[in-house]
Amino acid sequence: NDNTVATEFFRTYDATDPTVTSGTLSDLDALVKAGDSLTITATFSEGMALSPVPTIALSGANTLAPTAMTRVSATQYTYTHTVGSGNGFVTITIAGGTDLATNPLTVYIGTDAFTVDNTAPVIANHADMDEVANATGGATVSYTNPVATDLHPANPAVTCTPASGSFFPLGVNTVTCNATDNAGNTATPETFTVTVVHNTIAKLTVSASPSSLTTANASTL
Repeated sequence: NDNTVATEFFRTYDATDPTVTSGTLSDLDALVKAGDSLTITATFSEGMALSPVPTIALSGANTLAPTAMTRVSATQYTYTHTVGSGNGFVTITIAGGTDLATNPLTVYIGTDAFTVDNTAPVIANHADMDEVANATGGATVSYTNPVATDLHPANPAVTCTPASGSFFPLGVNTVTCNATDNAGNTATPETFTVTVVHNTIAKLTVSASPSSLTTANASTL
């Protein structure tokens, strides 16, 4: 038989090392505090072999020895980190693993990948206030909120209850002020009092020779 069947074989030669094309965080502002759960996702330039598994390590404010990542797909792996104590930047390093042609992964170093902030804001003291009733049963009182200082941001917003411009009844009233920073740390509340007295009491006058005391309505004490 003179018929000959020719078979051609093609082999693709891959000498390109895989790389991490992106590293993303589940926390969009990359600012976290102790107890937060942060998922780190690595996307690779090509499909990775099942073994060895790429590893992730952390250094800086939080540390982690090289740990196997979880495979989501051939080109995507994740790791979920529970944030610990400390303050400052954390660097992510992803290494290990190969592509299907056994080319080793180029080490990825994500400098300052996320920030740990475990410092709560501090609210400045606010002086107690004494006010005279300007309406039946109390007074409408305005005040300036105390200032808070922190790392992220430098001056987080302060909210106080009852708010400035509220009606305060006669007597001693407590105002409570709170602040939360961008990482979710909450300040120790700052409190101050607003004492509202009746206007007739506030108008009490004493003569130069106080043989008697006279109030605004001319009654003698």
